[in-house]
Amino acid sequence: MSRVLPGAVVPGWFGPISRIQAEHPNTGAAFRGKWFKKARQCLGLLLLCWAAIAAADTAEKPLNITYAKAPSAPERQSVMDATRKSEGCNSCHTATDRHTMHQNPAVVLGCTDCHGGDAKVQRPKNSDYKGAGSDAYTQAMFRAHVN
Repeated sequence: MSRVLPGAVVPGWFGPISRIQAEHPNTGAAFRGKWFKKARQCLGLLLLCWAAIAAADTAEKPLNITYAKAPSAPERQSVMDATRKSEGCNSCHTATDRHTMHQNPAVVLGCTDCHGGDAKVQRPKNSDYKGAGSDAYTQAMFRAHVN
């Protein structure tokens, strides 16, 4: 910044400013430079957000699915019944630390007791989610889950 003589008036953005204002770090040219930089950054961020929203609009569209009403979970049932209600689910949902999502062993529920769906549907052989045989996998997934 150039040296300003005492009592001199220098042109400002919104009119003349005094020497003290011109030399002060929060009101002088240095401040205006920082302000413009911040304004450019905010404008760039705003444009980036707008572009992301515009791009997201072309993503997946929701499916028109009518869901069936599932019965309430049973108050009591055998472990064998609960296992039968989870067999198909466990053929795909394999990454778990226990055979049921309930930590308390007194809670005896199968997957379909709460989540609904068809536990008889098994993962097709030689198929993976979005991998080899994914068409068969996708069809089985739609048959197994609540719809």
